[in-house]
Amino acid sequence: RVVATPPGAEAFWAFIDDDVPTRFVVAEARLTNTFTARIEWLSTNRARLTSVCAGSPHPESPYDGFWLRYAHTADRAPGRTWLGNAFSLNMLAGLPAARIDVRVVPLAVARAIAEGSTSCVGHADTAAIFAAALGRPVENARTTVQLKPGDRMLAGQYAGPRLPEGATSLPTGATITWHWIQVSAG
Repeated sequence: RVVATPPGAEAFWAFIDDDVPTRFVVAEARLTNTFTARIEWLSTNRARLTSVCAGSPHPESPYDGFWLRYAHTADRAPGRTWLGNAFSLNMLAGLPAARIDVRVVPLAVARAIAEGSTSCVGHADTAAIFAAALGRPVENARTTVQLKPGDRMLAGQYAGPRLPEGATSLPTGATITWHWIQVSAG
């Protein structure tokens, strides 16, 4: 159930039992008799299906522009996507129980996920560093976040020396690790 994403469609990213996030869009599925399957050979007799896409072969990988133009269909979006620089148990204060799924994602995936997210990055310098890394504006927004089941967060974990005042790029030796966090009812 892969469709071309209509302009302005409500889209979100989620993991489906693998290490690569998939883009979903709230849309009606279309039937097709042509599809492309990608298979990764694990050994001579074992293979893993990595993706199935409607239409003729697509040479791009999931980290290229393919998943920005196409998406799996879903009946409804599960929640909101946040972009932050920290994750706190306080964000779960309104939930009696929750399941938290955390995965590290590469920068190319973080860039795709960041599109359409709502910033809760609380420091201007960190927002500027994230904007440079993600290739898109990141708002400095000191927001109190209360996550609900279905909400997601892309959290950038900065590691390195203290940022100098007014920093707009990573200092030498510093890194950002991108974490994809999904919250569900526990």
